[in-house]
Amino acid sequence: MSEISRTGPQSGVLSESSIKKTAKNKGDFSAVLARAGKDGESAPLTSQAKESLGVITSENYTVSHLLVRNSKFATDTWNIIHSPINQNKDFTKIQPGAQVWIDPETKEISWRQENLAEPAVQTRKNVQVRRTPDLSKEADSLAESLVRAVSQEIGKNYEDVDCYELVVKGLSSLGIQYSGRGGLKDALMNRALASSLPSNAYLTGEGLVNACGNHLFSGTYININDPDVLAKEVYESLGPNLRHGGILSLSTRTRGHTGVVAARDDQWTYINSGRMDNNIGDRVPSLGVGQEDLLAELRNWFRLAKSRGEALSVSLGELNREKLMAYAAPTPGPILV
Repeated sequence: MSEISRTGPQSGVLSESSIKKTAKNKGDFSAVLARAGKDGESAPLTSQAKESLGVITSENYTVSHLLVRNSKFATDTWNIIHSPINQNKDFTKIQPGAQVWIDPETKEISWRQENLAEPAVQTRKNVQVRRTPDLSKEADSLAESLVRAVSQEIGKNYEDVDCYELVVKGLSSLGIQYSGRGGLKDALMNRALASSLPSNAYLTGEGLVNACGNHLFSGTYININDPDVLAKEVYESLGPNLRHGGILSLSTRTRGHTGVVAARDDQWTYINSGRMDNNIGDRVPSLGVGQEDLLAELRNWFRLAKSRGEALSVSLGELNREKLMAYAAPTPGPILV
């Protein structure tokens, strides 16, 4: 796991969830909290006191996403979400189509959701997690190509390849233009500036998924009491969405991390660059690129979040070939084959 501070490429306002979202954690992310009301917090149809933050969509799929895109509340996003008036709200009940409001004075978040039959994040305590995908069906897929590309970086030191650069290197090897005019980095920075955010806000794994993929799971977890149990529950919730080549991002208020989901010896793994606490197989530097046990890595991050008294956002997404084609390098690369 990486405990690298949120500076450099992985810094910025959390968290595209997101994502999850939050799942839906994250981002930018929904929060797994105690219930507040029957099926979620409901805002009145008309309220002069409240301001609209917008609608939960596939692009803005958590409350934190809406907050960081609001010039008035962006810098106070995490304080608002973790404030006493909001910390016990069940944000995981919010689904696409919900209208979200904020009281400008108390900063209380509320929403109106027409259909809450299924929560945005569902903890599946009895789900049998799919241990490994059928790779024979993905041998020629974009996902498999990405896994092979990042695997070639295993063994390199963190100072040479950090977690975000690892994913970027993988994309570049597939023929995607990241740097330079018209490249993917340019597009991500322009998108951030257009949203009144720091230019590097979307230079994250979630930012890449937002621009060139689809979100599969996102969730934000606060008030973490038993990190090991919660890590297992989140792992089980991830189960139906886990796939070879998925982009998994983990972030707290002060730490950010991303990497690529893979499989080895019938277990889900996480190819990333950081502190190798749970490395399997190849010998790697203690701080560098390696392949770790996914569940163990989740457990470490929940432990870290608890020790720091911070929320943890978990976001999983997958890249889309058609969306990536918009950033294909002038000289055709493997992705165009």
